[in-house]
Amino acid sequence: MGATPRLLKMRSLWTEVEQCSACEHLQENVTKKVFGDGNVSADIMIVGEGPGAEEDATGHPFVGEAGTLLTDIMHHAGLTREEVFICNAVKCRCWSKKGVAVKNRTPRDSEIDKCRVHLGAQLNIVRPKVVVGLGGTAIAALKGAKLHDVKSTQLAGFTERGKSCWYLWSYHPAYPIHRGRDVAIIEQMVHHLRKAKEMARE
Repeated sequence: MGATPRLLKMRSLWTEVEQCSACEHLQENVTKKVFGDGNVSADIMIVGEGPGAEEDATGHPFVGEAGTLLTDIMHHAGLTREEVFICNAVKCRCWSKKGVAVKNRTPRDSEIDKCRVHLGAQLNIVRPKVVVGLGGTAIAALKGAKLHDVKSTQLAGFTERGKSCWYLWSYHPAYPIHRGRDVAIIEQMVHHLRKAKEMARE
């Protein structure tokens, strides 16, 4: 069986992302662009912040500690990574350097803005029924807002109707990890993804 039209479009977009140097200042310490994984015809699309060190090394989203927790949360919500499409708001690792140490940092508004064209193209190809934004960066990218105007702790659990899909806001899985693997927040995230699954069935 040949590739579907959506898959062909996604492969073409992936080539564009690989060649992108809009954020030239990042490229020195970017090993691999992290485009996205999963079902290109998914009813649910999950959007995170951006690649960390593990994602940058492998080229796949959510493969570090936060990714392991996300996979576990999805399992408890009755979802698998294979049935959804997972990507990030920003495709390159955003880093800062102190001496020889390279550390992850939150993407800047300018970096989110430049990568929004790629995220928008992915949305247009997948055409999901529900988009789940994990954390402030993802929510800002999807809403077209500035980071300082978005607080995921205030928006988590809320839904918004877009032109072609529903948006559901949640926490980034790194958030409960930073709070000592806060069980209450993890349970909320499971509830949010269950809600997304229910919404996708309607």
